[in-house]
Amino acid sequence: MRHVYDRIKQFEAEVLTVSPDSPDSLRKYKVKTETPFPMLSDEKGEVILQYGVKNDWTPYKRGIPHPSIYIIDRAGMVRFVEVRQNYFFRVKMSTILDELKNICVTD
Repeated sequence: MRHVYDRIKQFEAEVLTVSPDSPDSLRKYKVKTETPFPMLSDEKGEVILQYGVKNDWTPYKRGIPHPSIYIIDRAGMVRFVEVRQNYFFRVKMSTILDELKNICVTD
């Protein structure tokens, strides 16, 4: 996601990640990886549950989410959703950019 962040910003879009990791862990990760976008700590798994992406099959008991992409427009409408059951198969960045382009064209 970091490598296409500038292209995402061209669509006047923002990236927000949600993680069960602590705020301190996320701060360290953000500095180490030079992540340019916000990272939300969801230690209690509340956001993960609200979006219905909690991975119940994980051996960890702390609310690990399935890899998910939500594109939400300015009006708060969900315009694109992709939830992957397998951590190793992520949504292609080209798919995300295409969806953002389609939203910009139709709005």
